[in-house]
Amino acid sequence: MAITGHRTRSMFDRYSIVKEHDTADAMVKLQAHVQGQPVETNMVLLKKASKA
Repeated sequence: MAITGHRTRSMFDRYSIVKEHDTADAMVKLQAHVQGQPVETNMVLLKKASKA
């Protein structure tokens, strides 16, 4: 319901008429899309502290 935006279970059940192969196809397409996105990071490598 969080993904589809339905606020009540009754609305979700009313509009959640999907065939399994449609869901599987959607997941394959989603995975391909996610894998096609550039990998970016905002991580900064820190130097090890010197021993005093």
